[in-house]
Amino acid sequence: MRDSVIEKYKRNVIKNVVDLRYIPKIARASRVSADEPRAVLVLQSLFEANNYSPEEAYQQSVSDAYSERELIGRVEAIIDRLELLDLKSLEPGFRASLKSLLSRLTAISARLL
Repeated sequence: MRDSVIEKYKRNVIKNVVDLRYIPKIARASRVSADEPRAVLVLQSLFEANNYSPEEAYQQSVSDAYSERELIGRVEAIIDRLELLDLKSLEPGFRASLKSLLSRLTAISARLL
């Protein structure tokens, strides 16, 4: 495995050593409810002699699951902050933004059904 990764780095398939950070994320697919069998196949392909990069492997396996997890955290943080606001003292522009957000979220939630 190590030799394969080194060779890919030498051939510039892995453009930056920072790209290696994708590998443990793929390996922890179960922690973000991603498709584990898919992650295993992607990791196997990644360690073969080919032009498959860690970034491509990440994008094709667990990227969506990590994005969803990040969005959940952000949404929960926004909700927590909104609940602390004094709604009576909100600026008109902020009220308009909240109403627009609610409208857009309603439209998105309708597509979930």
